[in-house]
Amino acid sequence: MFRKTLITLLGAATIIVSGGFPVHADDTDLYLRNDDPPPDSEPMVMFSIDYRPNLGSVVCRRGTGTGTDGETECDFLVEQGYLPEKNVGDSYDFFDLIRAAFGYVLDEVGGVRLGLMFNHDHRNNCEGPDGAGKPGCSNGGYIAMGFELIEAINQIASDGSYIDGRKSCGPFQGTGLETNDDRSYGSCTSAGRIKALNILWDIPVSNGVRTHSYQGKELFFEFFRYLRGFDVYNGHTGFTSYDGNDGYDSNGDGVLDLLPDPLPPDAPNSSVPGDSANANANNWNLDADPLHVDYG
Repeated sequence: MFRKTLITLLGAATIIVSGGFPVHADDTDLYLRNDDPPPDSEPMVMFSIDYRPNLGSVVCRRGTGTGTDGETECDFLVEQGYLPEKNVGDSYDFFDLIRAAFGYVLDEVGGVRLGLMFNHDHRNNCEGPDGAGKPGCSNGGYIAMGFELIEAINQIASDGSYIDGRKSCGPFQGTGLETNDDRSYGSCTSAGRIKALNILWDIPVSNGVRTHSYQGKELFFEFFRYLRGFDVYNGHTGFTSYDGNDGYDSNGDGVLDLLPDPLPPDAPNSSVPGDSANANANNWNLDADPLHVDYG
């Protein structure tokens, strides 16, 4: 039952885009016919997470392992590499569970193109390319990862069993205790999965202060611009997202922020004097996606 719950956690957080084959839908469901799709017409799924304050809530603790008297709900995710190894009794939060469930479900699918998009923090009445040049401006959303092909790594036999065993691309396949930054993908070579999981696990957990309001209109407008190959609109207006961009003193204490940046390290940062990338901020590609080279 708990494993089924993990899978259904992801249901409300995805947007499915037709890859060029017939789609039939009503108000609540999308039905994809995938009888024999043409080449390069894989379904495209854009995934987003509501970065709300309760992501830091404790959902389970490390137990003594699956099949033991001290087993907990999260043990099987730890043992398959989707959650970091911790001491017995140490906790996992809601954000850990979402990221682990995402990784587990992702290893069950293939033949799709996956993307990630997230809301920025919303602190100031500013937006667009002009706002990107104003330190402290945060608004809208951004495409964190353009559509990447996710190929199947697991095959299911007619009796429901895994052919040659189940394979995991979980990011925590090391030995010993691990933190969120101690990632080892083992024998996994799936570049799209590794990229998506690294982005998710780089995001710090939200709390009462560090949280982003849901800006659906702005986020879907950014997604629309991505699909059409238009320039980034609010992608760079994230100076206070996740407590601020690297190199920006968001709280005025004289210490530059060191928390993970919502944009890649080479993103233009208008708060840094002499940043040569600022001149091209309106035409810089967040994800270097070859299908949408003008989005940026």
